[in-house]
Amino acid sequence: MKVDSAYLVLNDTVASYLQLPLHELLSKQAQINPLKQALKFGDSEISYGDLEKQVHQVAHYLKAQGVGNGDFVAVSLPRSIELVITLIAIMECGSAYLPLDPSYPNKRLEFMLEDSEAKYMITTKTSSSALQSNTTPLLLEDIFADLSKYPHSPLPEKVDIHNVAYLLYTSGSTGTPKGVPITHKNLVNLLYSVLEKPGIKETDILISITTISFDIAMVELFAPLLKGAKLVLTDEETAKDTRLLLNLMKTEGITLMQATPATWQMLLYSGWEEPLPIRVISTGEALPMVLAKSILERVSELWNMYGPTETTIWSGMKKVSKTDEVITIGHPMANTQLYIVDDQNRLVAPGETGELCIAGDGVAKGYWKREDLTTEKFIKNQFETDANPVLYRTGDLAKLLPSGDVHCLGRIDQQVKIRGHRIELGEIEQTLDSLEGVHSSVVLLNEDHLVAYLIPSHMGNQEAYQASAWKELLKEHLPTHMIPQEFIIVKDFPTTLSGKIDRKALLKLLPNKTPKLDFTEPTTQSEKIITTIWQECLGIDKIDVFSDFFELGGHSIIGVQVMARLEKETRNRLPLVALLKHPTIKKLATYMDSEFITWDSLVPIKPEGTKPPFYIVHGAHHNVLMFNDLAQYLHKDQPFYGLQSRGLDGVTEPHDSIHEMAADYIAEIIVSNPDGPYSLGGFSYGGIVAFEMARQLRAQGREVKTVAQFDTYVFPYYYGEGPIMKKTLSFLYLLGKIVFVFLNMFNGKKNFKRRTHLIKLQILGLYLSLKHGKGKQYELQYNVPLKMQTNHKIATESYTIAPQDIVIDLFRATEEVNFVHDHKFLGWKKIARKGIRKHMVPGSHVDMFDKPNVEVLATSLQRVLDNNNSVSV
Repeated sequence: MKVDSAYLVLNDTVASYLQLPLHELLSKQAQINPLKQALKFGDSEISYGDLEKQVHQVAHYLKAQGVGNGDFVAVSLPRSIELVITLIAIMECGSAYLPLDPSYPNKRLEFMLEDSEAKYMITTKTSSSALQSNTTPLLLEDIFADLSKYPHSPLPEKVDIHNVAYLLYTSGSTGTPKGVPITHKNLVNLLYSVLEKPGIKETDILISITTISFDIAMVELFAPLLKGAKLVLTDEETAKDTRLLLNLMKTEGITLMQATPATWQMLLYSGWEEPLPIRVISTGEALPMVLAKSILERVSELWNMYGPTETTIWSGMKKVSKTDEVITIGHPMANTQLYIVDDQNRLVAPGETGELCIAGDGVAKGYWKREDLTTEKFIKNQFETDANPVLYRTGDLAKLLPSGDVHCLGRIDQQVKIRGHRIELGEIEQTLDSLEGVHSSVVLLNEDHLVAYLIPSHMGNQEAYQASAWKELLKEHLPTHMIPQEFIIVKDFPTTLSGKIDRKALLKLLPNKTPKLDFTEPTTQSEKIITTIWQECLGIDKIDVFSDFFELGGHSIIGVQVMARLEKETRNRLPLVALLKHPTIKKLATYMDSEFITWDSLVPIKPEGTKPPFYIVHGAHHNVLMFNDLAQYLHKDQPFYGLQSRGLDGVTEPHDSIHEMAADYIAEIIVSNPDGPYSLGGFSYGGIVAFEMARQLRAQGREVKTVAQFDTYVFPYYYGEGPIMKKTLSFLYLLGKIVFVFLNMFNGKKNFKRRTHLIKLQILGLYLSLKHGKGKQYELQYNVPLKMQTNHKIATESYTIAPQDIVIDLFRATEEVNFVHDHKFLGWKKIARKGIRKHMVPGSHVDMFDKPNVEVLATSLQRVLDNNNSVSV
């Protein structure tokens, strides 16, 4: 068939790549960079050389167990370095792996095992008995128990590039999942294309967050290892909680990451504001323009990738720019062709809409044991019959734009995508129709959640109960993302003039979200906070405290919003999984109150341990989150508590007296530790409060073992008695500070950068103050109420420090960034009558609690605490 010149230009994608199986190509990096770090997972890491050795050893182990060329090996393992080694070793055996997501229902996994005819299943001891199948289990613990028995050399037999590398199951329109076998040739072509565009360099650090049952995971795992880059694997909790993920992206210096638009949106909800030197890939579902523009403000590059599982992960790519007016799927990957056809399989002219079809080296052989579906979807390629005889019909509408880009316009059939998961609504309907009590069903996508419309076998008064039971039964057959969140009972389905079900009319039957008649109001402070957040995030006016978050329409994206808002409101971080385990307001509030002393000043950062506890007072930032790393680096048997300011909730009145503040903090400590002894510390401004606490405790006849000062400076005005003397000393200090700041600013690039940053913050503060008022400006910039700053200023200006017969342990930062009149002892010489023990800590006042400085600080502090336990201070 004659091909329009526009398609010839579009499909000019010929590129060469090595015609070898993937595992052989991956092993080449071991010869190039044997000592370079290949993989990192938590605190574990492995070099390219050791990775290759262990792959060969595991391959020999598998071969010894009978795993042979052409076999399917199921893999049900948690994320780990061992998982990656196992996948590559399976390919070296000439076998293909079948990824099984442990979170899927057992019946669905058992169907995959039976349908694939998998001979072996690699799993762990804890999950080995969960599935009923005829496969031979191979336990990960046994495989890696004694690899030294097996050689480091590769298996002698050669694997053909046309061998299947993995078998992946996707949702099926006929009610059961369908398998897609992907060959080494399919996968290697795609990976080499990715190395060129979007491009991967040896210096890149990639992060993997995707379950291996989702095909885009293959790019994450194998593309960086093919190039010699570094791959960082996340654990399950971090992969699901984007607040943790955002922290890991920063600490590991990630330069390239792929995720679905849903994940990118959750990262924004998690507080991602500052730009990162990272190239990002959005994939799995359509990328909204608004989201794209938000991402572009924070990254160096943004790529939109498109492709179905049947054509090996990605078939089209587009580098998105800020000037783009529409998000397209751009141009085809290497050795890939995109065609847009009408219902007669004829090419449509550029600018006209048709079905997008794909040909090329990425197209699979067809569906596993499904000749009917293969014949329907994998058709003869009448445009290039020699090189690429098969054309895959995607079911997506598209058109070729004048720019030469392909614009994807949505689905022709009932297939939908929710947060990157490809779902056939027909599969859900088939499963529903098989349940007792269901006459027929229709499932629709409403915004971002599924709604099931059901005609029951017998109309009665138990529909609400039946819906709950049906939902539980569905969980035995379908994964969580395929369970409808709403069930609506109808007498019949509306139809169009042609007699087909009118799906648009069905959506209009959605009930208004109104409260139940037996509505239960929130009563505790925690319940009220959670209720307000849920109402705003879910868009519901009133919510019963016993309502289920997910039944109200909540999902992972909204869940991240909720938990981020909750953290901001309470200053406490709950794991995202808490919402899954406690999905009602009542349950979540109870859990939150059991985890944290809500709104109290005493925060149990690390309460476990038998050593005498250590209590540290907040600095001018008012909360204690910055001390978490210090707590974790102390001895595992060392309890650690923080004391945060009153008023962080925006409701409680902040203290305006250091005497009252110290007395309040002491009262909370004594409740949990009435007998002592007491070890106290304070950072910066908090050190003055800790000193006053020590004075009051000693006056009560209680034993104080340690008074630790973390870069706390005794300002001259603390010495003054009376307002006139205080103002005089304060003025003299201000003059000295002005001179110091000016000289310090030009004393090195680091100091100049820091001072200019502070100046920018002051300019920003002035702008925000003019725009929103002083109160709102302070909250926006510092995330605390202005009243706290006002009251604490009153407290410091009125406090006069009195010398005591105690020893001070002064933890002094080596880098000086602030003006002090006493560089050696920070003003404590006259205050601590029994002397000062000085401990130098790397870093400055700004970063002494950050890694790696905090590790030195923790070692030094633990030594002091242990020694002081046997010495009276």
